[in-house]
Amino acid sequence: MVSFRHPFYLGVTEILYKQNSSIIELNARVFTDDLEASLRKQFNLNINLTASTNQETTDSLVRLYALQHLGLTVNQNTLPLLFQGYELHEDATWIYFDAHCSHIPNSVNVKNSLLFDRLKEQSHILHFTIGTHKKSHKLEYPDSSYTLHVKTN
Repeated sequence: MVSFRHPFYLGVTEILYKQNSSIIELNARVFTDDLEASLRKQFNLNINLTASTNQETTDSLVRLYALQHLGLTVNQNTLPLLFQGYELHEDATWIYFDAHCSHIPNSVNVKNSLLFDRLKEQSHILHFTIGTHKKSHKLEYPDSSYTLHVKTN
């Protein structure tokens, strides 16, 4: 396996409220090699997401790790995140979660500390889309959460 060090450590997290289905999607993208290293460190297993021999176990480990590092609070209520899976795209891994959200969000707090356990240089760009309200925010270690306040008309 060829390994390389990329010159930056930046993840992207998309938060999308779908009013017609009362769902908030939380999708996080990180570099695959960094995610594998964090999974190896946490679970003390040789993990290779691109050549997994046991997809069920790999899915479970990605879900467990992500749930420890991601969180979603809407209108001061913590929402349970439902793992929808992950997919590899070039040198990155997208991790997908949904949460049921029965009320229109006035405030959305996102916690994202993915890879902070291993990389202090890691940062995350959060992209919020709540109705017509769009905003982006950058999280840098040690700050792992941000609250978006949505103005209602």
